[in-house]
Amino acid sequence: MYEMRTGTDPTGPGLAWHVIARGTNHALCGQPLNPTNTAQDTTDRHCLPCMKAFQQHMATSTT
Repeated sequence: MYEMRTGTDPTGPGLAWHVIARGTNHALCGQPLNPTNTAQDTTDRHCLPCMKAFQQHMATSTT
């Protein structure tokens, strides 16, 4: 299971949404995230390395 949390945008200043595996504090891009970051931290940006890793995982997932 995966969830989204905000963290530092790897492509510039500000926040971006990152994909994390539930129960961890590291994004799929490897960035450690603060577990208190929630949907209250708003942004329209998404971490492209996280999105790419998630897409690759879903393409190879058998479940």
